[in-house]
Amino acid sequence: MISNEDLTYFYNILKDIYFNHLSYRYDHLSTLKKHLRDFFKLLTQAENQFFSSTYSRIVFCVDKYKIPKNIASSIFRFRYLTNNLSRVSEYNDIRNTTNFGLKTFNELIRFFDKQKILISDEIPTFDTQDLSYQFKIKNKEKTEDLDFISLIVQDKEISKNGSLYISGYNEELGLVIVFIDRKWKKLWDILWKTAKIYIFDLNLVNYPKAKTLTTTRNSIIILEPDILLDVTDLSNCFLNTGFTPLPYFLNRLLPKDISESMIQGNLINSIFDEIISNNDISFDEAYDRAIKNKPLQIFALANRNINILREIKKWLKDNFEILKDRINEIEGDLISVEPSFYSPVFGLQGRLDLLVEFKNDTTRKNIIELKSGKAPSTNLHIKTSEGNFLPTGLWESHLAQTTCYNMLLDSTFPGRIGSSSILYISDVNKPFRNAPNIIQKKQDVALGRNIIISIEKNILDADYSFFEKMMNESYEDLPQFIHRDLNEVRQIFRESTQLEIDYFRNYYRFILGETYASRIGSVGDHYSNGKSSIWRDTLDDKIASMDVLPNLELDLENSNFARLYLSFFKPKNDDFISSIRKGDLAILYQMESNGNSSPIYNQIIKCTIHDITDDKVLVSLRNKLIRTDIFNNKQKWIIEPDFIESTDRYMFHSLINLLSCEKEKRQLLLGLRQPESYEYIQYVFDNLTDLQNEIVTRAIRAKDYFIIQGPPGTGKTSYILRAIADYYNKSTDKNILILAYTNRAVDEICGALSKIENLRFLRLGTKDSSSYSENLISSLAEKMPLRDLFRIFKETRFLVSTVSSVLVNPEIFGMKSFHLAIVDEASQILEPQLIGILSKVDKFILIGDEKQLPAIVQQDSEGLRVDNENLQRIQLENLSQSLFERLLRCCITNGWKESLGMLTEQARMHKDIQFLANTLFYDNFLKLFDSNGWQIQSRALDFKVQYPDGNDDKLFSILLNNRIIFIDSDIEKSAKKHSQEAERIRIILSELERIYGKRLENENVGIITPFRAQCNEIYRRIDENLKGKITIDTVERFQGSEREVIIISFAINYPSLLRQISSILTLNEKRIDRKLNVAITRAKQQLILLGASQVLMKSEIYDKLINIIKKEFCYISSEMFESIIKKQG
Repeated sequence: MISNEDLTYFYNILKDIYFNHLSYRYDHLSTLKKHLRDFFKLLTQAENQFFSSTYSRIVFCVDKYKIPKNIASSIFRFRYLTNNLSRVSEYNDIRNTTNFGLKTFNELIRFFDKQKILISDEIPTFDTQDLSYQFKIKNKEKTEDLDFISLIVQDKEISKNGSLYISGYNEELGLVIVFIDRKWKKLWDILWKTAKIYIFDLNLVNYPKAKTLTTTRNSIIILEPDILLDVTDLSNCFLNTGFTPLPYFLNRLLPKDISESMIQGNLINSIFDEIISNNDISFDEAYDRAIKNKPLQIFALANRNINILREIKKWLKDNFEILKDRINEIEGDLISVEPSFYSPVFGLQGRLDLLVEFKNDTTRKNIIELKSGKAPSTNLHIKTSEGNFLPTGLWESHLAQTTCYNMLLDSTFPGRIGSSSILYISDVNKPFRNAPNIIQKKQDVALGRNIIISIEKNILDADYSFFEKMMNESYEDLPQFIHRDLNEVRQIFRESTQLEIDYFRNYYRFILGETYASRIGSVGDHYSNGKSSIWRDTLDDKIASMDVLPNLELDLENSNFARLYLSFFKPKNDDFISSIRKGDLAILYQMESNGNSSPIYNQIIKCTIHDITDDKVLVSLRNKLIRTDIFNNKQKWIIEPDFIESTDRYMFHSLINLLSCEKEKRQLLLGLRQPESYEYIQYVFDNLTDLQNEIVTRAIRAKDYFIIQGPPGTGKTSYILRAIADYYNKSTDKNILILAYTNRAVDEICGALSKIENLRFLRLGTKDSSSYSENLISSLAEKMPLRDLFRIFKETRFLVSTVSSVLVNPEIFGMKSFHLAIVDEASQILEPQLIGILSKVDKFILIGDEKQLPAIVQQDSEGLRVDNENLQRIQLENLSQSLFERLLRCCITNGWKESLGMLTEQARMHKDIQFLANTLFYDNFLKLFDSNGWQIQSRALDFKVQYPDGNDDKLFSILLNNRIIFIDSDIEKSAKKHSQEAERIRIILSELERIYGKRLENENVGIITPFRAQCNEIYRRIDENLKGKITIDTVERFQGSEREVIIISFAINYPSLLRQISSILTLNEKRIDRKLNVAITRAKQQLILLGASQVLMKSEIYDKLINIIKKEFCYISSEMFESIIKKQG
């Protein structure tokens, strides 16, 4: 149930819209719509189920809370109007719809105000004009077809005559009944209340109860269409014996070994692409380029058997000219290699091998898919869902794949015509096989996809019956390779304890929940539509959330199509900050001429942000060949974040890696066995303090693992990690794997390792997200023969990487045995991201700080609490916690003190800032680093500046002489924005500019605020000359960095938002706000905080913070600050 605090918050938002708008504008409607969405998000936050849309949440809440019919109807009407603002294009429409929204939302709040805390009603009951004309639906005759309908399922029943029907809500039509054909019985069986479905091709029929429709023989039904399944994953489930979901789930469980067929397929596809780009290319050049695409996979196969690689090369060479001939047979004008498409209509996403288009017929688009394996007989028939046999000459999975691609193009390019073919390179007589584009196969594909979605829905609901079925059912008709994988999984589970099974099930559900949150949206404090925001959010929504770079113009002069680098101009005077950063994965697509965005009606161009400045964006394309004719100086472009699920897949693999390792290793990682250490030997490093030497010695002595707690500024990377690496480099011949969560942290590690004499290391990663190109495997592959790189790889003992890069390159463990893994930032890494990697090394050292920002999760942490006694016994309290935190708790609870060490000497913060962090979070453990005299200086900014006389520069004097300053703010009406704080920051920055002068750069001043809207508000107000010199961002982006001066704008006006700016951890009965800790401890010299104390002090932690500052440091009331500014003129 929603709290009284939340009701007050939403009511105040309504009052702000009502009392403070001078005219009726679109943004009032957008604000109302957004807060209505947030209201229902709060209502459903504790529900143990996922909702694929706001509409499904509303339908659920109407039913659960018995919201009156008149209020529910008004909510649906308001959403229908505001989902497409073109429906309210005139002023009168905007005015009436705004008033209607205020009235509806107010009635909803009053309904939930059971305790009558909102005594007065300041929002009138408007005499709104009749809006019913907005909802009139064209009357259709009985036999007229309806192309499409979207429903939120309310119920399913069987009529008296045995017909199947579904009742559900449609935002436009209200309650609708749909009778469905018996061919959809399997779908009918698996439907659940509040499921979202799309139904295509229906007839209207007369039925007395409600608007009634019936499916036709050409109907397609899609369950939860915003969840996009990958075409390859889905098509693998269509075997010659029929459809089975087993391959989909087995592929998620079992890591795939590097095989001859895999490498051969990858290489022939790469050579295929090279020939299309340059038909005159020689085999040797094409082969050389192909093997350098994924050098680690080539190394893994060569390491196992070099002769296999030689045989593959011979086969490729034998087929090279044949492949050229086949390509020359392809008719068409415009060719795109590996174009990507999303279809939230059919719930699919995919990347074609080849898309062929024609200049004289833009509707014709041909699909060609290359296959290197054995071709079936040309007489091979497939069976349709209606029982008919159709000759195709295609394997069933290949027909399913092309069918999916046809559906992708059907939804992206309405009215598309064209052929779909499989090119079997092994067949010299009939290499091109046409894939029939028939409705029956589309229905089969849709049903198979729906079954997979329903199984995953059951797992999210903690129904693990599918896994029980996997263990016990015979599956007699399946091919041998499926039985092989199935038997392997069964053997692993049979040898697992009940605790291990519980661990697997809970974490499988957690990982799946993260995948779904990334697909269709999170329910945590920071609302997001996930990947579905690409098509569900408007461009204005994306700009407001800073998740987009719009209105980009191609910089043709500085673009290089041959090297796949494109440069874009950003709009001039663009006063908003984007959350997109260098190294981020992104998508690029055309902007419509009217300024709107429709990515699902375009090819999605995959890219990586190579560089980004105030006026330009440079991207590296991940598509191998794109049509250059679509790029011109007049066309505008949009960039927004890409959502990659591959890391989630490898987390599933991690669970199996844990369960399949040795029993003793499993017990160690689960916290059931005490870690051991070798006999005591003292190691002394000249550049370390006594405490640091002691911790490094104990880490080296550890036989199994060692945990290092490293508060901010204690030299975790620059001293401790470097010293450990130095020891293992000079004193052992072991292979060492060094990991961190972020690329920035890995680059910092590379910097520390570069300072160690005679230490050679290689780095995993991509060129666009990594520095140290001289150590980067992907960069070296371009510069030297692969055999030389293979030798270097074998000889180099230190490998540095992000966790995600190791997860997606598991073949490294087949080539190297790692004695030790050192994991920096370990407290930021989810357990299933790390535990599978650690199951493959002899020993590990985890370095982190449980009191700083935790691992990022998309799901609400309250719903991830563990109530399983087996798991609680191993200190698994919440599935969102890191392995670092759980093993730390295991060591503390069991008294395994020899495996723990805490650094306490910090060299980052001045003593005043250390005092604040010590008092609030670190129980006075932090100590100053002896050799840093500046940490004990009294004046805040000890620069040789001309000190002003008199009171006219009092703010200058305050800034110069105080280390910690809290400036109180007035409470404003906005939800996540504070104009007064933004303006005051502008004034403060102008004073800091006087102090720093030309030295004011990015490393000097950072501005932290919890809300992106406030980031934009501050950015709009600060002087133009400072915009490139100041970092303005959320606290998550600041972790791992530091600034001379940190300014924090809390921008909070309502107590109900306090939970959104906090990340609370309870340790030893003490509450710690990890976000506040990170924000405070980024500051070296000075900390300036701005916030409404009247709101902040409703939090116990913030109350303590502000009282400490009032007592020990500099507190300035809002009135005093205004007085100071007024005197300065």
